[in-house]
Amino acid sequence: MDSEKRERTILITNLSSKVSEKLLADFCQCSGTVKEVVMGTLYGSLRAALVEFADAGQAKAATMFDNTSLAGEKMRVEVLSSVPENDSRIPKPPPKPAPAPVISEAQAQAQA
Repeated sequence: MDSEKRERTILITNLSSKVSEKLLADFCQCSGTVKEVVMGTLYGSLRAALVEFADAGQAKAATMFDNTSLAGEKMRVEVLSSVPENDSRIPKPPPKPAPAPVISEAQAQAQA
């Protein structure tokens, strides 16, 4: 992830399993335009998320949610650029699905 994107992305940890991507995006909208939310499980039922905003100022404003309760858990919020790149709290995006196999016209006719 490039440094500019890290500046406009926040890391939220200690998320309840009750929090969905939509709920989190809606919650963060008061700080600015949410471009993307990526969630992952850390351990047990607690999860973490990366929330990308339109610009770095909006991400910085979202740190006001640090220690705010959402769905019964106090979230920890920090700008991603202040977190080491290899930090185990950073959720990984889900794997992309494998591309569909390419079938030639001759193979398609043979299958028919």
